[in-house]
Amino acid sequence: MTIREFIQSTTNQLKEDGVHTPRLDAELIASLVLGINRTDLIIKSSESISEGNKNKINELIRRRINGEPIAHFTGEKEFYSINFKVNNKVLVPRPETEIIVDAAIGIIEQNDKTKIVDMGSGSGCIGATILRLRKESSLVAIDISEEALAVTKENAERLGVLSRCQFMNADIHKINPKDEAFSNVGLVVANPPYIDANDPLLDTKTLRFEPSIALYSKDSGYRDPVGWAEKSAQILKPSGVLLMEIGADQSERLEKIFKQWFKKISLLEDLQGIPRVVWAEK
Repeated sequence: MTIREFIQSTTNQLKEDGVHTPRLDAELIASLVLGINRTDLIIKSSESISEGNKNKINELIRRRINGEPIAHFTGEKEFYSINFKVNNKVLVPRPETEIIVDAAIGIIEQNDKTKIVDMGSGSGCIGATILRLRKESSLVAIDISEEALAVTKENAERLGVLSRCQFMNADIHKINPKDEAFSNVGLVVANPPYIDANDPLLDTKTLRFEPSIALYSKDSGYRDPVGWAEKSAQILKPSGVLLMEIGADQSERLEKIFKQWFKKISLLEDLQGIPRVVWAEK
């Protein structure tokens, strides 16, 4: 069987099992196993594929159908056109989270020395990307997971922004707003856990491969967004801004709650027109 035939066969298999991007996933898995890029898959499409490589690809296809993210196979995920290291200790970066980076870049002028706090830094994709694009800014990255914070550090180093970062292993609900690390903070970026674990419509097929501590929040998904917003208001300087990703159905309730701490609130929508990020100015 040729590479072309095998990719078509695995694409059909993934499609039948409900994978959203079957062709892309088939090509990424084949590229990983064969040790070539996707362009070379086309160039070498008429070459035969060995039984050993077929078996390796089929095993990864089985895991993908079972819901495991492609990023766990490759160890990387692209975010804002940058490849970030990921593993099962951090959330795989999502495209909708790029809204936070877009907004942050608009807030921070090119030569502004803004201090940023990244709450729940995980892979570091939000904070490190902002630092890469705004070279005078600095960052305090906070995560409750030591393993996740290690990934934050590694990605900060890969992007060349490590020297402008501080790292804090802490429960955000328990941080001290008077800590010296939080002096003169102009921007907080946050992607808190906001999923209700008891939601009857929740599809856990893929989510079960990612850290539950970064996904699920008590009080029907509201405990962490509310608690993190209150802490943000305590550490931000006057006119500072919080940019927080929220759940698809949370905007109305959170907007009302956040008004007790912030003077101006806007909602930023994703490509589907769903309010996805809260912009809150102190």
